[in-house]
Parts: sequence; structure tokens; C-alpha cells
Amino acid sequence: MIRGYLRTLFFMAAAGGVYLAVRYICPYEGSVALSGLILQLSGSRGEFPAGFHFEALAAFALRLLPHFVFEIYFGVAFYRHFCTGSVYVFSRYPKRVKWYLGQAASLFACSCLFQGLLMAAAVFVAVLRYQVCIDKGSVAIAICHFLIYSFWLYFMATLINLFSIKFGSGASYSAVMAGWLALVSLICIQKPAEDAAKFGAALIFNPAARLVLGWQTSKNPAVRDALHAPYSGMDIGASVLFFMALAGLAVLAGAAVVKRHDLLAADSEREI
Repeated sequence: MIRGYLRTLFFMAAAGGVYLAVRYICPYEGSVALSGLILQLSGSRGEFPAGFHFEALAAFALRLLPHFVFEIYFGVAFYRHFCTGSVYVFSRYPKRVKWYLGQAASLFACSCLFQGLLMAAAVFVAVLRYQVCIDKGSVAIAICHFLIYSFWLYFMATLINLFSIKFGSGASYSAVMAGWLALVSLICIQKPAEDAAKFGAALIFNPAARLVLGWQTSKNPAVRDALHAPYSGMDIGASVLFFMALAGLAVLAGAAVVKRHDLLAADSEREI
């Protein structure tokens, strides 16, 4: 699957990286630390983490625009293969799950490649505009950012693909995106409590909050100092495992759906 989409993926990632770098990487001085650059990609404003008011969260949602574009295209990637190959896959080839896992692996490769290229393009443009220095903890933060967003992107795209099998691509994309934006909006309701530790703990239960690296901390002193999070409830390493687990659950759910669903008998796009 991945070979047929490489050109589109490269273009979307490059355009998205340029958009993020020009629009959101804005250091107060002529230089920026790599850790600060990565934090700005995930909602921070300069050295300040993302706020909880509507404008700040709307800006955070706009940072995800390149990812939403990816999900428009790749969110139905193996669903398209599911449709076009259904006669062969479901009438002649008995190993449905094996076919599905191959498609899922290709989608994961696309997610990782897109996120890696997106970050590379954003850093490259920032280097052209500012002086970027590598500080302590910045490499670890960049790796965590890559893993968190890659697994999140894969989780969302997998959900859209699976829901498309049942309900059609248009309705599925709208439902998944609306659900995610609702989680972002929910952060507005979770006003910072007087006890910052309690508020940080409350954010753990909102997956959207785990995309904001500036709200997270780490057991590694160098990473913790670079993050300088105002709340202590979320650990950046735990967020990596959190989205990895979500992606794993989505793959397992997809295997069950593909094994039982018969597209030959029910076409969700044509409502047969």
C-alpha cells in the first residue's frame, strides 16, 4: 500500500512542516533551543505552555491541521483496498486477518514516515530562519514527540478505516474528528484547579491533553528541566505507552471486524 502513496505523503508532510514552522515556531529572540522548537509544535507559545482558554486550544487544534489532512487521505487507505479487493480477499483468500495485518503495518509505516518528514521539514525551515541549538533533553523530547504523534496519528487513521467499513468513509471521518475536537474542547471545561497536582492528574484521562508536551514532565532531570511543566500529573514516557496501547487496541479491534464483516453482502458506501 505504501508505495502508491509515497509522492502524496511526501508532499503533505513537506507542506505541513513548512506551515507549522512559519506559523508557530516564533522564538522571542533570534535563536531557539531544539526542545523549545518541539514544544512549540505541540502547543507552547515560546517558553510558555499552551493555555486553557478557547483561543489557545483553537491554536493547538490548528497545529494538528496537517495531521487531519493526512487522516482525510490515509484514513480510508486500507478501506479502499478493502473495497477494491473484497471479491478476492473474501471469496478466494481465506486469511483475512493476515491480509488486514499487512495493510495495518503499511498504514503504520505511512504514519511514522509522515510524522518524521513533518518534523524534519519544520526543523529545516526553522534552521533557515533562526539559530537552532541542541540543548540537554531535546533529543529525548523530539523522540517522544515523534512516537506520541505517530501512534496517535495511526490510532486515528485506523479508527476511521474501521468505522468506514461499517458506516461509510464520510460519516466515519466526521464522527472521529468531531469526537477528537470534543476532547480538545473538554480541556476548556477542566479549569486549572488551585492544586496544580490535582489538575495535572485530571488531564491524564483526556487523550487530547497528552498531545501537549508542555503540560508533561519526566523522571529524567534533563528532560524535566527542558519541559518545565506547570503540572506534575502527566509523564511524557507514559504518554508514549498510552498511545501505543491505543494503537494496539485499534489493531486488535480491526482484526475482529475484518474477520467477521462481509463487504460482499453489505456495502456501507452505497447502503446496500
